[in-house]
Amino acid sequence: MISSLGIDRLIIGTFLVMTIWLSIIDWKYMILPTKIIYFGLVIGIVEYMIKAILQREWAIFCFAAIGGVIGYGTFALFFYGSKWILKKEGMGYGDVRLMGLVGLFVGVKQLGLVILIATISASIYGLILLKIKRESTPYPFGPFLSIGGSITLIWGTQIIDRYMNLL
Repeated sequence: MISSLGIDRLIIGTFLVMTIWLSIIDWKYMILPTKIIYFGLVIGIVEYMIKAILQREWAIFCFAAIGGVIGYGTFALFFYGSKWILKKEGMGYGDVRLMGLVGLFVGVKQLGLVILIATISASIYGLILLKIKRESTPYPFGPFLSIGGSITLIWGTQIIDRYMNLL
């Protein structure tokens, strides 16, 4: 039988494998394959259902599912908002799907931290790239969402707790 600690390790391992795989593809081809994201979603849903059953706490599954929906929905708004305001895509729709996957794994409570870490790290990279190339060059956002999601999944609770203790 799988222990609660074992399912947590399985969840983290699944997330890291999926996001590393997707990041490599996105970095090389500027695309996030839908089939891989959907595969990760199915695996994540099953893992969170198992965790909810093991801990007899369906809120675990609910927070994960709501995180996926809100992550997807938020980035869908960003996607369509940037198309409407800028008259061009500000990000690819693969990033929207990836944020649904990230939201599922980190849960609804930590989505803001993912977005903050991803945005800051992508901005720093973009500024460095602009300084080196002296021109604006498109680059994938998926790897930065993966970095933000990974940091949040592993250390998010500690980061948020330390921040709250500063207040």
